Amino acid sequence: MIANWLWFRVFANLALRRIGSDRFNPGQMGKDLKRLEEFQLPAHPPTGDDSGSSGWSRDGPEGVMQLDYYSSSFAIQTSQLIYTVLAPEDTERCSRYKERAQSFVLDFMHYFDEDGAGITFGRSMIYRFAIIATFSAMAFANVEPPKGIEWGHIKGFVLRHLRWWSNQPNIFKGDGTLTVGYAGDNMNMTENYNSPGKSATSNKADERLAILVHEGVLVPRRTLLPPLLVFRRTRLPRHSRYQSPSRPIAYHV
Repeated sequence: MIANWLWFRVFANLALRRIGSDRFNPGQMGKDLKRLEEFQLPAHPPTGDDSGSSGWSRDGPEGVMQLDYYSSSFAIQTSQLIYTVLAPEDTERCSRYKERAQSFVLDFMHYFDEDGAGITFGRSMIYRFAIIATFSAMAFANVEPPKGIEWGHIKGFVLRHLRWWSNQPNIFKGDGTLTVGYAGDNMNMTENYNSPGKSATSNKADERLAILVHEGVLVPRRTLLPPLLVFRRTRLPRHSRYQSPSRPIAYHV
């Protein structure tokens, strides 16, 4: 089994190291990081006018090429960026993780429509807006966007996505906590490892706070989509639709 859960043990070991605990196990942490490296996939070549990407990974059963938000945004990619903040002395590994994020977002930005809705697919969709976490984590880890993308674009992706969710009133229970489901309470969206509290994982997106003030400077309010992002007429889930704009569209964020 290839499981992103190994990151939990890595972070636990980093915490034990930080407090000087004799329970810190550098040998085990080294083994886990080495095993996590095996999750990475080779770069794919450019498609059309798009850049290739070398930031993808996978997890799940051996021999299964399972690509979803776990293997991309809200699990492995985000964990790698958090590691760069907690273990900056591991310079070579941190540099590699940051480069992967920069490459990955060249693909990932195509997952969202002009209203901010993301493609609904893969495991743990009850985590909802956690899917935007890689963009937020880039600011948290101070990873500069790749060529063709600016901080204003990153902020735009995050806030448009959150605003889309803010227009889904059925995601909340009467007490204000998140339901277990997607656009509403829906147990058909669950997996066997989900619990009533697992929807709180959506808050991985809260690293977005680092985007609002990056290096002490508020990024521009008026944000265009990146020039390299071209909307195509594509069949998407019923909650969203694409239009092919004839000119750049500006968003107030």
